Amino acid sequence: MVIESINRLTERIVSETIPKNNRRLVNMILSENISEKEFDEFLAEWDVENNGATGALQMTFLVESHPELTFPNGFYEELKRHLGFYIWKRSEFQKNCPVILDALLKAGIVSSLFKGSELFLTNPSILLEMRDVDVIVIKSRWKEAGKIISKLGYEIVNWDNHSFDVHVKGDCHGLIDVHRYFPPISGKERKIMKDVLSRTREASLFGVSCRTLCPEDLVFTYLGNLYRNLTECRRPQSLPCNIINIGKILKTSKEFDWRIVKNDALLTGTGENIAFAINYVNAVVPGMLPQYLLSGLDRIGDMVAFRRYILCYLQARSHGLKVKTIMKKPELIPAFLKIRPLYTVLKLLRKSQWIARLSLRLARRLKGFSI
Repeated sequence: MVIESINRLTERIVSETIPKNNRRLVNMILSENISEKEFDEFLAEWDVENNGATGALQMTFLVESHPELTFPNGFYEELKRHLGFYIWKRSEFQKNCPVILDALLKAGIVSSLFKGSELFLTNPSILLEMRDVDVIVIKSRWKEAGKIISKLGYEIVNWDNHSFDVHVKGDCHGLIDVHRYFPPISGKERKIMKDVLSRTREASLFGVSCRTLCPEDLVFTYLGNLYRNLTECRRPQSLPCNIINIGKILKTSKEFDWRIVKNDALLTGTGENIAFAINYVNAVVPGMLPQYLLSGLDRIGDMVAFRRYILCYLQARSHGLKVKTIMKKPELIPAFLKIRPLYTVLKLLRKSQWIARLSLRLARRLKGFSI
């Protein structure tokens, strides 16, 4: 019964995050065979104007994975009209990443690619749904890496406990994220970094030597990132691309070892999170990932619903109620007192299963609140 409830929650989140036609496109991209009839029926319903840049990008993945399909005249030109940002981002990566990675390499700091940037290794001309290139460096030289990059004339922003962003000066768009740990989900990611870096493989990005995470660690990071994006209501446009990237890795890995993924999850305490991410992926592409990794799924449902439908809601409301705003608009004080303290307390206690269950029980009593 609990699993049925979690499956309903998963299906609800899938319907909120990936429209039905986009799900169909993801399945076609990852399918071994597509008939011309099936493709023509899909194109008859799919319109690039309605799907925008993200949809056009996903369609380029279909073109890449199924070159045998016949596309209508002018189709590629129509796609390119919507891909200007991604084309520009790739040119920025190609121009700046070799400069930065080469400077780090000359100082003896090796960069390991992950979170999508590794896909450039198989196809340097590919367009990717990425705001920046993500790399991991050894933690003992992470701060030194920032100083080296700064001396090159780049701007370092958002320097936090696990990573910093590199920007071209004056550009609001990120260029490279330099990590010393994986993006935090449980706070225990540093426990596996030594093993992760020991499994990296030699590579070359835009002509500069680097390394890339092994396929298993890449899939672990994708699944962890999926869970984070789903529960924090972040970047829904990236979700289909994450699933496609996982599918590509599995297709090209001859001896993929799921035991590594399971061990990463065990050591970081994210087994339940990974289980929900797998359930989500399988709801989009049935049977794509192994069911036996779903242990702990029965314990994660309340936490997912609490974070997505209560914390995210309160966070969105709270952002419009900053102190500076209240000082200018005193009429917002009652809303401020109602929302901000509650959000602050729940955010501090967000890891508590008991708080999650209690919050959901109370929220379900509210009129118009359905979870």
